[in-house]
Amino acid sequence: MLETSFKLITDIGKLMEQEQQRMQKAASLALSIEAYHLKHQGSFLLKTGQLGLVPRSVYRNDPKDKKFKKRDKYNPLVGLYRGFLYKVDKANMSAKIGFLATSLGSEWQAKIAEKSAPGYTWLHTPREIEVLHRAGIHLRKGTTSSMVPGRDILSAVVDHTGGRNAILDRVKRNFEAQMRGEKSSAI
Repeated sequence: MLETSFKLITDIGKLMEQEQQRMQKAASLALSIEAYHLKHQGSFLLKTGQLGLVPRSVYRNDPKDKKFKKRDKYNPLVGLYRGFLYKVDKANMSAKIGFLATSLGSEWQAKIAEKSAPGYTWLHTPREIEVLHRAGIHLRKGTTSSMVPGRDILSAVVDHTGGRNAILDRVKRNFEAQMRGEKSSAI
């Protein structure tokens, strides 16, 4: 009897361990799926200028420049979309989404996004004013600085996708679908 009880307890322990591993895998996969979708959604919104950030004017020297596209007038952060990345830490069950600067190629994008979130004042040196003037961008006399408005990209992506609660609900739904053996739903 004692031997049977011990075997039963051992079998239950193995089943619980397998179930815990299955739950960890399902949670990790649900988190990875949501992080992947948020990354692609954020990149798409940055690329197309549909983030909902307040439009601002863009200095340019030639309105007929073939390289300048109409969408760039209202989307000055279009070049940052490649730097919008995600990373999942399966051990801690966490995900990071944003400008993570994983390489030298995306480091400049992270710096611009970090600086752009609160906004800043750009002080013009006389040399910069002269260079802008030669490029066809004429500032008023006495202008020594420009105010760059705050553009919090990460908050705009979260708000556009429904907010933090909607993101957590999608992770929960994906986890529950994984536990039932179904494929996870997309955004």
